[in-house]
Amino acid sequence: MIDEMKNSTEQEDKFSEKKWFEQNWEHGELDESKIESIFYFTVIWPIFERKLCRKKAQMKKDSISLASDYHSILDRGVLNRVFTHFRSRYLYIGGSPTDIFNAFVFDLSGDNTTKNKYKEEVLTTLGVENPGSEEKLRALLYISFRLRNNLYHGEKETEKLYSQNENFRQVNMLLLEIIKKFKEKMGKR
Repeated sequence: MIDEMKNSTEQEDKFSEKKWFEQNWEHGELDESKIESIFYFTVIWPIFERKLCRKKAQMKKDSISLASDYHSILDRGVLNRVFTHFRSRYLYIGGSPTDIFNAFVFDLSGDNTTKNKYKEEVLTTLGVENPGSEEKLRALLYISFRLRNNLYHGEKETEKLYSQNENFRQVNMLLLEIIKKFKEKMGKR
């Protein structure tokens, strides 16, 4: 029994997530730098949800209330950088939606009217020449919620993870800025 416990402990000490991925990754060698922001997102999102969404994030309710509460105090540089990233990703020059945006699912539940409402609002905000900071933040929060839901609940296509890393990096910047402002409002650093 003691030998079995010792062997088990030795196996645990040798276990490595990276090694497992390297042996089982379907797409050649795993390039951690291409999924680093996705890994960080899995830590950042629970902090965001716990601190700002009462431990149970709701896309509509929280996007509206957080945009209202935080749009005027967020770092404009962060907000504009993240907005510009998603605008260029989801709109062609001239304002029509890209194929990527058209394929992006915003709501897996509810009727088609509800499903299209968020998508139409994001598209409208991205297409406006100079949207207000509240509209920008609300659209970006809708996108953040969808990226989160697609990561955890959506179709799992691991070969697409590399192409999503920059999107998660952008969302991470936004969420960390909101968390920072929340802490400042609460008097904590």
